[in-house]
Amino acid sequence: MPQKPRTSAQDDRSTFKSHAGQVMMREKSKGGGSVASSRSRTSSARSKPTSSSQSSSPTAQTSLSTKPASAVLKRLMMEEKEHNLLHEEHANERADAAAVHQRFKEHKETEICLREADATALALEADMLRLQIEWAKLNNKPA
Repeated sequence: MPQKPRTSAQDDRSTFKSHAGQVMMREKSKGGGSVASSRSRTSSARSKPTSSSQSSSPTAQTSLSTKPASAVLKRLMMEEKEHNLLHEEHANERADAAAVHQRFKEHKETEICLREADATALALEADMLRLQIEWAKLNNKPA
């Protein structure tokens, strides 16, 4: 049996259902009482008797059901934008930290090479002084 094409209202409802659970879990973890109050508003809006013109009009039913969904979706979109912004900021901070670390590492490697060259120069100078002392001893020796 072929499936009927989905309408935008059905897509909105499925999107709302999938995101509403996530939002409710976040709000529960924050300890906010807004979940309970939003549930009571939603349930009271559903339990109110509707006029016969509203119940017969599909657009009236759709607008009633998408108003809470649109508010939640707007909030979710804002949270997603904030999340993306924070993600970009952290990525930039990591890139900056990596660049600073790389420069510091290169500086230390250069400093190590310089210290090794100094050590080599001092060792050669010590060898030269030993040879000069030995040369002086040999030249001052009576034959």
